[in-house]
Amino acid sequence: MVCELLKEGSKERDIELVRRLFLPQDVEAILSTPISDLVAIDRMVWAEDKKGRFTVKSAYRLAREIEAEGEVWSSCKLSLPFNVQESWSFLDTFSRLWICWETQQGMLERWVSIYWGIWKSRNEVWHGGKKRPGLIIVINALRLLEDYHSANVKSSQSSSNTQNIAIWKPPPPGYFKVNVDGALFAKSKQSGVGVIVRDEDGNVVAAMCRKLDLPLGV
Repeated sequence: MVCELLKEGSKERDIELVRRLFLPQDVEAILSTPISDLVAIDRMVWAEDKKGRFTVKSAYRLAREIEAEGEVWSSCKLSLPFNVQESWSFLDTFSRLWICWETQQGMLERWVSIYWGIWKSRNEVWHGGKKRPGLIIVINALRLLEDYHSANVKSSQSSSNTQNIAIWKPPPPGYFKVNVDGALFAKSKQSGVGVIVRDEDGNVVAAMCRKLDLPLGV
């Protein structure tokens, strides 16, 4: 109970007791939580139920979630370079994978993606969605990671290609430059042409565009 973690006769926490009973990450969370000024009786709260009440249904759902998470990790066959302890949090494992970044390229990304897939699946089930098999969660998560990498590769390629785009240059003094372009309209079986004439300063002297009833390819 919360009252047992307070110093007798006061509203201050017994820090030594808290540090002795809980894990380091839990100690920080407990000590950073403000103590209420309201005098209330302690009561047991079941975190897996929205109303804080323990029910067989909520316990069964929690057991299925734990089972599903184990199924996900066994399906992904992701071999981490260390043994994960039960007391570790997400950040504990993340920080250790970050240290191994140079020697284990891509390991951290895949692990985070699968972790996100588990979190997303839990939320879907919590809001009435259908439970997905562990293998499907892994496949969807890693597919999203693949799509992310593909999109970034295409983005970098397109940005490098833009550097090779031809830039319009003005004609010599006393001359005009004529630029033309054409287009084909397959559905209407028509063609189009556009013409623009500019002087040495880039000013438009004349321009024209027209749709032509000509066969495709002409």
